[in-house]
Amino acid sequence: MENNYLQKLLTDMGYVEENIFLSLTRRGEMPNQIFRYEYLDYDVIMKIGIKDENGENLGIVRVTEEYLRTVGLDPMQAMQWGYTNCEKKAESLDLEEASARKGGSKGLAGTTGLEKGTPKMYAARCGEEDGGAVVIFLKGYLMNFCRSHGIDKLIIIPSSTMDVVLIDADPEKMDMDVLLNMEREISEQQVEFEHQLDPCVMLYDTADNEVKIIARG
Repeated sequence: MENNYLQKLLTDMGYVEENIFLSLTRRGEMPNQIFRYEYLDYDVIMKIGIKDENGENLGIVRVTEEYLRTVGLDPMQAMQWGYTNCEKKAESLDLEEASARKGGSKGLAGTTGLEKGTPKMYAARCGEEDGGAVVIFLKGYLMNFCRSHGIDKLIIIPSSTMDVVLIDADPEKMDMDVLLNMEREISEQQVEFEHQLDPCVMLYDTADNEVKIIARG
């Protein structure tokens, strides 16, 4: 049955368009990366879900350039589909609520090293798939998040490939070392190795709709 759906991936472009997502992975973990963001220290690849006849997920196919050539799909078009579908599934939760949901599993930590409730923190991801931290590339989502919360500048902690921490705070009033230590604590205590990312602090500014790294571990 899985082979039938693999064949569908090669022949049904409508299925591909609806099921392609971007995914964050550790650099070097996947031998066939197709999109690389060197300045972020991550690789961005795409994945497609395989479903059975009842629509149940069977697994994930990681998309390579060879696959794209096989189906005659333009990589930039596929990338745009990936962004569009990720935008549909992107979500954010209060950090404490997100930590409680995860129950101490891979991803966000239950403690952050910062005083509770100060500043306001959220967890963001793109659905339940691995690589949900690709939300940092979704500028439309970040802009809408900031507008809905009355935020001009948003600090982003890429805590794992699964999700990220969003912090509503003035970056000039935050101690970058504290934030980097928080990220290291999350990685060491609550994130499985294959989902860990290099420590850094990022800033999203609504003024220019850009994400940039402002501190590295």
